[in-house]
Order: sequence, then structure tokens, then C-alpha cells
Amino acid sequence: MSGSRACLLIKPISPPPLTGKQRQERVKALETSVSRARPDVAPEAAAGSVQAAIPSTFPTACLGAVTGTNTVLDPDRFHSCTSAAYSATVVNLPSGTVIGTMPLTVLQWTTDHAAALGTAAAWDHGVDVTTGTGTGVLAGGVQLSFTSLCTVNAGVCSVTATSGTQPTVYASGSETTLIYTEADAGPASSGVNAVTTATSKLGIQWVETYGTLTATWTDNGTFQSAGRGLANRCDSYVGIYSGVNATAPGCVNEQVVPTLTYSAVTNPAVSDVAQHVYSAQASLPSHWGVPVYGNWLSRDTDLNDQAANRTAACTNVLPSCDEFPLASTHQGAAFSAPGDWSAVTVSASANSSQGGITGAFYTSNRVVEADKFWVKAVLANGSASW
Repeated sequence: MSGSRACLLIKPISPPPLTGKQRQERVKALETSVSRARPDVAPEAAAGSVQAAIPSTFPTACLGAVTGTNTVLDPDRFHSCTSAAYSATVVNLPSGTVIGTMPLTVLQWTTDHAAALGTAAAWDHGVDVTTGTGTGVLAGGVQLSFTSLCTVNAGVCSVTATSGTQPTVYASGSETTLIYTEADAGPASSGVNAVTTATSKLGIQWVETYGTLTATWTDNGTFQSAGRGLANRCDSYVGIYSGVNATAPGCVNEQVVPTLTYSAVTNPAVSDVAQHVYSAQASLPSHWGVPVYGNWLSRDTDLNDQAANRTAACTNVLPSCDEFPLASTHQGAAFSAPGDWSAVTVSASANSSQGGITGAFYTSNRVVEADKFWVKAVLANGSASW
């Protein structure tokens, strides 16, 4: 404007929460927008699967982020979700008068989906942008663009594909969805027995322009990278997993503490172990593995530590010993106080079943050295330890 100056601002805002009906409408719009961005692909596999397929709809695990408020959500071991709201504002100088506004809501999510492919560990990073009603000089829309933060964090991750397109100008009441396929580009991508942590490094880099003015900001779901935002960790460990994924790289949301379940309902063969864990969690002083007490277990991959745990717990418990906490944890009998661990004789079939369940749990949840987890026991009558 002749004879005056302007300032372009990006401000976080706190929108009101959506009603139940409004949330349903947003989810429907999201599913439509995501399917348009990525047509003709298989729907997402059930949350918690080792191999989640590339999603063509908004992940059901992230529905809790569709609230209208600013949210960081870790729903399970395979997803992270964020929702953030902003206002693009043009201010006339030197008066400070606001001459244009455009509200934006940005929903982001990650879906890990390459654990069983035997290729580079990868994930989907979805970005959905909705605009409100522009006012003043932004009534006709706002000029915006964004790119994946993997382009500036090249030592952590890379973008291997992009689905969907961005408009040059975001009009009032519009919705845009892009889905990046991103891959590990850190230590775990170039060698075995390594970890790449991308948590707090995922998100998008925004550029907004108004005339000759430019505003840029980093959006990992928490505005200006304040806080953690989207979560992701990949590993290339060999020898600590079992089954088909024993040597395949993979990624998880390491912020989520998973639960190892021994259920006599779904697996009767493990009944003896389920009963032992159920009783031990109720009676041991630390109530190991029960969330309400906060005493999680953590995986110990050192074979010498595991042998020491078994010796301390099972020397006089024959012929088939079950110890709790597990020998494969840092809370095993060799490292816990006397009276804060338990060992009993169980059937060989129960011991074998427990080994299979535990190994599959470690593999599917990418539980690496020192990773925390909870333990739940379910008896044949359906009674759960917590």
C-alpha cells in the first residue's frame, strides 16, 4: 500500500472444541480428502499389525486428534498425530491495525508401514490443511506452501514420494491434503544394530507471502517446534527379534509404552504363566508391569544379564521354571531386591507358549534395549491383572 507499510504475522490460536456432529463431519471430509490425495491404494491395516499397509483413508487411530483444539496424540506404537491452529494476519504499520486474517487448522500424522518389507524403513506422513473465512486483504485467500521437514533434516529422513497437490492460493473454506512417503536416512539406514530417532524432527516447513512480505515457520504440530510433536524411531537391530522380521528394519512411535499380554482366554497353553504373573503382580512390592504403580519393565538384551536372572530365580525351581519379572528385563531376579521377584514351576508347554508370545511382542513392537513395556495377565475366567 502506497505511503504505508505492513507486517505479516503467523499466530497460534486456540479454536473451540468441535461438537460430536462437527467431528463426524470433519472425519468424513478428511477421509474424502485423503482418498483423493492417494487414490487406488489398499486401506490401512489394523492398528498394531507388524505390517501396516499404505493408508488411503485418514487413520482411525488418529481420530482423537480431530477435536478442533491443539493436540499432540500418541495413540499406539504405529501412529503419532498432531493438530495445530494458526491465524495468518496482516497488520498495517505503523498504526498496528489488522487489515486481513485467515485461520488455518493443520492436522498431521505418521503411519509406520515398512517393518516387514525387508527394504528401507519408511512411514507415511500425512498433512491436512483447512482454512476458515479470510477477512480484509486476505478475503480472496492466502498464498501458502509447505514442504516436509525431511528436506531440511536430510541426515534423519528423506522424502521418497509425494501424493496430492497444493494450490498456490488457499481460498476461504478450502481443504488440502498431501501425503509424503518418508524413509529413514539416519544411522539405521546405513548399518545394522543402529537406531535413528526422528522424533521432534518430523513435520512441515511453511512459507507464506503477501506482496513482498514473507513469513516462514516450522510446524511439527506444536508451533515453532516448541515441544515434541510427531514421533518416530527406526532401528536395524539384528539378533534381538524373532520370526519373519528378525532382520528387517522398521519404525515405531517410541513414545508409546506397549503392553505384553499373557491371556489364557486367547491362548490356553499359557495359562500357568498367566496365573503366575497375575499373582506376582498382585503380591510383589513393586507390582512390576502394572501402569497404576508406574513400575514398568525394560528390555535387557544382554545374554549374560539374562543368564544371571535365570540363575538367581530358577536354580531351585525345576523342571520348568517361570520367573517374573522376565529374565529378559533389567528388573529380573539378579537386579531386583529380595522378595521383589517370583519364580514357580509351570508346565513345559506354558513356558514354550510364553516364549513365543514374548518374542512376537518384542518383534512386532520393535522393543529394543532399555525400551519400557507393561505386562498384563488374563486368566481363563477373563479376570485381568489390571
